[in-house]
Amino acid sequence: MRRTFASLAAGLLLATAGATPGFARPAVAPLSHDDIAWLRRASFGVDSATLARYQQLGRKAWLDEALADRNDTLPEPIQQLLDGYQALNTPPQQLVEQYRDQMKQVKAMPDGDAKVAAKKAAQKDGRKRLREAQQAELLHAIYGSNPLKEQMVWFWLNHFSVYGAKGPVKLLAADYEEHVIRPHALGKFRDLVMATLESPAMLVYLDNAQNAKGKVNENYARELMELHTLGVGSGYTQQDVQQLALILTGVGVMRPHQMKNGRRFARFGGTPATRPFSVIASAVAASKKWSRRWT
Repeated sequence: MRRTFASLAAGLLLATAGATPGFARPAVAPLSHDDIAWLRRASFGVDSATLARYQQLGRKAWLDEALADRNDTLPEPIQQLLDGYQALNTPPQQLVEQYRDQMKQVKAMPDGDAKVAAKKAAQKDGRKRLREAQQAELLHAIYGSNPLKEQMVWFWLNHFSVYGAKGPVKLLAADYEEHVIRPHALGKFRDLVMATLESPAMLVYLDNAQNAKGKVNENYARELMELHTLGVGSGYTQQDVQQLALILTGVGVMRPHQMKNGRRFARFGGTPATRPFSVIASAVAASKKWSRRWT
């Protein structure tokens, strides 16, 4: 079935080019079944533009161009649509502050139908921000100019997943995709890990926003080792999890009016809270045992 699709796709492209009046068919060889299969793995679907560019450049140059990530644009109508999405065009701290103000007003209302309706309206507004984030990612996947990058954004969103229905995460999801995952999708893994560690969405989702001295929460430290980086059976122990959780105490999200671009954190004695972890990250990256998983 896949070979049939590959033959049809390549054949249709060349046949159409030859049958169109005034269209000079380029002197390039038809793509092989292997080429089509490779392109399908590197994108969400092989369209005519991708096929043409691949034929023009060849596999290595096509891959180099995608990895260079110099062209990450959307068609103008799609970009105009996204420009109207509040989740993408409002600072995340402002979204959180607005939502909290709404809920405070609801809480202050007397019990009754009006209060119930106001609460539902506020919750509906929050869910709309999450839908906008989801729709934006889908539109990028379909219409993005760099299909390999869109595949990797999707992959990393799954690997470093957050749950939109948990607390204010629904208001932070667009910021997470646009400013945490997308900029690092084709970059170094260590940079991506650090970006997720500095993300309000991740810190809230995995409870590190509540991880503090005397009230240590190991949830994020455990997931960071078990799922995000080292993996089960890689040699770390429960004591390692506990020590990492202690290192990450205080790494949390400041109040909205204190935040800059949605990402400012508690500090250790005037130094950024993430610095101790950054030192450990460098040590782990240098380890022969773990560097292949980390860098």
